[in-house]
Amino acid sequence: MKNHTFVRLVAACVLLSAITSCKQDLPSNPISLTSVQITNRNNATVIFEDAGIHIRLLRSQSLEGLILSFEKSENDVIVCCNGDTLTSGVSAINLKKSSELVLTQPGNTYRKVYPIKATTFTGLPIISIQLASGNSVQSKTTMQDATFNFDGNGNFNNFEACTVNGQIRGRGNSTWGFPKKPYKIKLDYATSIFGQEAHREWILLANYADKSLLRNEIAFQMSEAMEMPYTPYHQYVELYLNGSFQGNYQFCDEIEIGSHRLVASSLIELDMRATENGAVEGVDYFRTPKAAQPWEIKELGASTVAKLKSDMTNAENVLFGTNYTNAANGFRCVFDEETIIKWTLINELFKNVDSKQCSVYFYQMQPGGKFYKGPVWDFDLGAGNDGQVPSLQDTFGWWTFKDNFFTRMRNDTDFNAHVKEIWKQYRPEIQTIIDNIGNEADEIRESAEKNFGKWPKFNDHDWYSVANMPESFDGQVEYLKNYLQKRAAWMDTQLK
Repeated sequence: MKNHTFVRLVAACVLLSAITSCKQDLPSNPISLTSVQITNRNNATVIFEDAGIHIRLLRSQSLEGLILSFEKSENDVIVCCNGDTLTSGVSAINLKKSSELVLTQPGNTYRKVYPIKATTFTGLPIISIQLASGNSVQSKTTMQDATFNFDGNGNFNNFEACTVNGQIRGRGNSTWGFPKKPYKIKLDYATSIFGQEAHREWILLANYADKSLLRNEIAFQMSEAMEMPYTPYHQYVELYLNGSFQGNYQFCDEIEIGSHRLVASSLIELDMRATENGAVEGVDYFRTPKAAQPWEIKELGASTVAKLKSDMTNAENVLFGTNYTNAANGFRCVFDEETIIKWTLINELFKNVDSKQCSVYFYQMQPGGKFYKGPVWDFDLGAGNDGQVPSLQDTFGWWTFKDNFFTRMRNDTDFNAHVKEIWKQYRPEIQTIIDNIGNEADEIRESAEKNFGKWPKFNDHDWYSVANMPESFDGQVEYLKNYLQKRAAWMDTQLK
């Protein structure tokens, strides 16, 4: 008898366990949506989860009149918003009035609610930086610990998002003194960002002095079109620091020697500020007889300071020597003609103030080898945007061509012919880029409007400012385009 009771007890427990298990396997709510999309908003994205729906719209897009396309778990499920029954792909909703979808089914007591969250974005990738200290970036020399989140925002096929620890500091010379700060970041380990090759060091350009936000971008495009050996990676982003919006930035390569960056054995920069911040001659920089500024050592590579100084001094002696045009041992043996011409043409087109005083890079492919010029860098005060030298606002007259190295080379008939040949060769590509400036502005328009909400001054009345510049983004873009159009046309007359 006891055995029968025990058997019945065991059977009951097994049955109870099975029933409980079945109940656990049953869905908590058998009606649901299986997909949700927006059909009448370009670039709108929908993040659909069981817990709710997150809709991201461009800042210019209205929260009213959104048409949802959705699929249901059962055909007879009724989807309502604000008391109105929705038909997939037809009915519009107004997120200003309602923030949820309600699902019901005839004869079913279940009711499913999907909260809707709507946020706006500019369409650009987003970089969010959280400083460990919670403070602002204090220095351009001392690194601070930070966590970096890179969100591709749907712009890249092979990159979504990643979070990496690392460090950040300020960067730049005069630009560090601007209200909107540029930054250098160094990740704890080499990381592929936005589908690029993995690297640790990256740059965030603020472009504060350039109210079109386009000058560096256009210069990079011209470098690529003219087939320079290396053009830094450049991508517009939205930057947030400690949760606070900082504006539209350009996320760029750090200019450094490395795989998928600058392929070289050494890198130096002609820089008028090379002697500042306690720099030591013979360690951080060196001087040569013919260079207008000191040479800052960016990367020694396999060379030494003494060797680099000796190589550049020798190159100058050859260039300014009596046999400098000689094919066997003239200046083409110590300077790369092609990169010098292309770099100079781009800077001359912009009449770039910095092209004779800083951000002028030279590199060697091997110790003792010839010097190549590049990459292009630092154009925010170009194209009529510098108030220090009034003639720079003129679209006529040479500027970069007056560099003493280039002037000497142009005294050679063959070199001068090569300058004209390269200008003619790439002139159609240059014109296409200039003609497309308005489209480039449209690509970042949402971000630009948000940026100038944060930084509203179009005329700063500071040392670098040009008086009476246009007081709008569109006006600044038009000024840039007109300047380059006229400048290119003038150069045509000179380089026939």
